[in-house]
Amino acid sequence: MSSETNRKFFRDRPEKVTPCAASFSAFLRNKHPRDTVYWVCSRTGVNPATVEKWLAEKALPQLRHFGPLVAIYGPSVMKAIFPNAPDWLDDAVRRERLADLGAKQAEIEREIRELSGCAG
Repeated sequence: MSSETNRKFFRDRPEKVTPCAASFSAFLRNKHPRDTVYWVCSRTGVNPATVEKWLAEKALPQLRHFGPLVAIYGPSVMKAIFPNAPDWLDDAVRRERLADLGAKQAEIEREIRELSGCAG
């Protein structure tokens, strides 16, 4: 790859993608406002002491934690850990949210059909 090609390829990328403990902690607390440690541990299998360090912003996930975190929370957890990540991650988070909203919409429409059928 020529140096010109390298410059074009990397020009839209942030200088450095850095993790943010505060953003990650806020994400977990938002997902589980009550009993955060319990719920994160029960869903991901991560040790409670580790989750407590995340919530206290004293540590960030290690590589072995990313699989369970992404499997449970999707790409939005990656965005919480790396808020200045490239645009492709924003796109993945948007697609995830659209899928969630589509599922909720389908459930609401199903419930409306059921209630309409019972009422009429």
